[in-house]
Amino acid sequence: MTSPSLAATADLASTASAQTGPRERPGKVSPRLLLAGVIGNTLEWYDFAAYGFLAAVFAKNFFPTSDPFVGLISAFGVFAASFLMRPIGGIVFGSTASPPAPPCRSTP
Repeated sequence: MTSPSLAATADLASTASAQTGPRERPGKVSPRLLLAGVIGNTLEWYDFAAYGFLAAVFAKNFFPTSDPFVGLISAFGVFAASFLMRPIGGIVFGSTASPPAPPCRSTP
């Protein structure tokens, strides 16, 4: 079995790029992608704001203690833990969600 020549490899590469269509310039963001990011970020910050505003209610209902201050601090502790776990989860699960592309290797 013979290995493909350099010209054949270049021809395969040009055919593959022609099939995938033109690529966008780096740094150019499509409006659809931008809108999806804005919507996701807005929903997440709304979730954090709603929890922050309702922390006193959560403290009374979910942290029954004799001291209301301890319940409020516990509710804000859960809020802080969720706020701090977001970047840690991105670091841990980011590599699983979008693995890096394999390096391009030319065959001899």
